[in-house]
Amino acid sequence: MAQRKVDDNIVLQLLREGKNQRQIADHFNVSPVAIHKRLKRIMPKPKSLGNLTPKEQKFAVAVAEGKSRTQPPGIALMYQNKPTHKEEIVRSKHTEKKM
Repeated sequence: MAQRKVDDNIVLQLLREGKNQRQIADHFNVSPVAIHKRLKRIMPKPKSLGNLTPKEQKFAVAVAEGKSRTQPPGIALMYQNKPTHKEEIVRSKHTEKKM
């Protein structure tokens, strides 16, 4: 197996020293995207994620990664009874005519 260009321990050490992703990429002579991808894999998940069910965790991670367009159930309920802008205009015109 080929040896990796990027050593995860050194990446984390440089990150703790305050280096940004571009500087770390320059250190390893790789692209900033490569560093970003490594960091996504090696950085620990937030502790709050542990409070969710496995299904909720999967959904939260998918949303954070931009892989899901689905809204959580609570969000859909918030907008369920709210009229659209067009409906509000029609209603206001309708009530003006009655007066």
